[in-house]
Amino acid sequence: MFNDELRYSENDNFLETNVEFHKSTNKPLIYSMKLTKGIQFSDSLICSLFKEVFLPQGFPESVHTDYIEYQIWDSLQAFASTINGTLATHSIMRGVGVGESTATPLVAAITWILKDGTGMIGRIIFAWWQGHNLDSHCKRWRLFADILNDAAMVIEITVPYTHTFSSYILCLTTGMKAIVGIAGGATRTAIMQHHAINDNMADVSAKEHSQGTLVNLVGSIVGIMILLIVHESLFIYICIGLVIVHITCNYYAVTSLKINTLNDDRLCLLIESYFLNQNIPSVERVNEEESILVLFKKPAQEIFGFNIEIGVSFKKMLEMKLIDLTALKHFQALFQLRKYLPIIGMRQRTIYIVLSKDSCDDDILRAYFHSSLYAMILSRIEHFIERLIIMYHIQ
Repeated sequence: MFNDELRYSENDNFLETNVEFHKSTNKPLIYSMKLTKGIQFSDSLICSLFKEVFLPQGFPESVHTDYIEYQIWDSLQAFASTINGTLATHSIMRGVGVGESTATPLVAAITWILKDGTGMIGRIIFAWWQGHNLDSHCKRWRLFADILNDAAMVIEITVPYTHTFSSYILCLTTGMKAIVGIAGGATRTAIMQHHAINDNMADVSAKEHSQGTLVNLVGSIVGIMILLIVHESLFIYICIGLVIVHITCNYYAVTSLKINTLNDDRLCLLIESYFLNQNIPSVERVNEEESILVLFKKPAQEIFGFNIEIGVSFKKMLEMKLIDLTALKHFQALFQLRKYLPIIGMRQRTIYIVLSKDSCDDDILRAYFHSSLYAMILSRIEHFIERLIIMYHIQ
């Protein structure tokens, strides 16, 4: 019987179909169908759904190549921070007397209002003081914000043990977190601009918030479980452990960024490399060498011996007595030929760059390059004279 049969089978992505036909009658004898890739189908559906919900449209072509690595580290740090925030909130509630018969609503309300007021003042002051640096040095200030946030939460964990000073402590930590809010929010926007390479800033921002919401939700659940299971005396140790995880993940997150725009750090590294070996290093190399641990670094002064301050006005130069009115007229005439003017302040060890109103990016690069060259020459001359005086005992 089976010698008189024809076999037919078909296998697509998810089903395997087998049919056997009789040669003479061409009628099917046996028909079977089974699911072959159910698990793969399920995995594919989940991955597709996750991609649509949490990743920008067109991923990975629509974002920068460092997007995934950064987001992984950023999600891990947010998870640790959320758990710590849950523990800190519990400690604050205890510190202001929630659950105690001796506590009064008025005292708790006053403490809370003072705390929030301090935060508002802190936000205004910090935005005025450092707002202009947050975009160009987003990696440095991003790491600073997270370290400051960790410090605030560690202090808040101690609130139940310092009832007498709880109001002062909460005002301090709220001020610290206000700075975190400004620095963290502004630098996050700068990083999202870097990741959005397809004019899709809004989409990248929306998916960033979706990812953060999911991580915060899971972190909050884990934090509540810790509150229910772990004794309060161990909270400080858990907090310190999470702080270590948080800072480590943040460090790897910001160092994973390969930003292809120039700030003074990266520009000085490029110019130094060109002066030394006539070579322009890659974006990856410059980002690896960029310092992110020193907040108020002056890269030009460290590399070339003089600080470089760009975008100053003639009014400031007159006030500092670096030029007089006669020189001002001469310098203004020079603006007809070029769009920038370096002015050297030897006593301040700074080269000030005055820019024309219609200067462009090319003019700014030329101005910084020329100022770096002047700084290097002046430093070499000073070094030469110092060695000459020592060697030949010149008075």
